[in-house]
Amino acid sequence: MFRLAACALLALLLVPAAAGAAQPLTVDLSGTAPVVDKLDRYFTGESVALRVLAPQATQVTIAGVAPDGTTLRVPLVLGTDGAFAGTLTLATAGTWSLAADTTVGAHDVNTESFALLAVAPQSPLAASIMAGLALASVVGGIGLIAVARRT
Repeated sequence: MFRLAACALLALLLVPAAAGAAQPLTVDLSGTAPVVDKLDRYFTGESVALRVLAPQATQVTIAGVAPDGTTLRVPLVLGTDGAFAGTLTLATAGTWSLAADTTVGAHDVNTESFALLAVAPQSPLAASIMAGLALASVVGGIGLIAVARRT
């Protein structure tokens, strides 16, 4: 019974996350200091859902520098919920430096930069090997039980 439960849990781990689910990144500029809510690491090649709460701003752009030194600018769109939103894809693994550039009235306001760690997604090979070993363990256990019942 334990082996079947272990196999079921492993199967749940191997099921990929919902396709198209973007990695979240939120910057809250509504207080006196920016609050950045980010993941510990982001996967390269997958989209990042940017959300900036800036109630006083009329425009928001995310500006950044990639690990290789290239720069980027991502203009965000004001949503119906009052937050600015957009998407970004981190193409290079390493530490990215991002900042929110906002326009409040006639003034441009830039936040301090914050770092994001981008890593390449892991190969599914290790998970496949683990699944194969779990399946072999379950089949071997069932085979041993069958042999023991015949004698």
